[in-house]
Amino acid sequence: MLRNFGTIEQSFAAGRLINNYGPAGGPPTVGVADNNAGTVASNVYWDKDATGTTIGVNTGTPVPGANALGAAQMATQSSFAGYDFGPDGVWVLPPGATHPVLRWQSVP
Repeated sequence: MLRNFGTIEQSFAAGRLINNYGPAGGPPTVGVADNNAGTVASNVYWDKDATGTTIGVNTGTPVPGANALGAAQMATQSSFAGYDFGPDGVWVLPPGATHPVLRWQSVP
């Protein structure tokens, strides 16, 4: 997401987000949003290996750097605090998956 003016929660980024709008000298990639004028919940993560950064946002309200997960952490359910992985939960982490998926996405 380039600019966030709303609320982001129970979300993650597993690919690169290019910073095209930040100030000169800003990071070339960011994990969650280039400009965060809204709210990013504590249960939003990004893959620091895939995105190439430990920086969550370029400008605006910051996101904790601890939410930048490595590839092994992205494939571990316990890394996603605040996600509903219960028996009828929203999220699942299928065997061999590189990140969680919505339960409906894993139904054959």
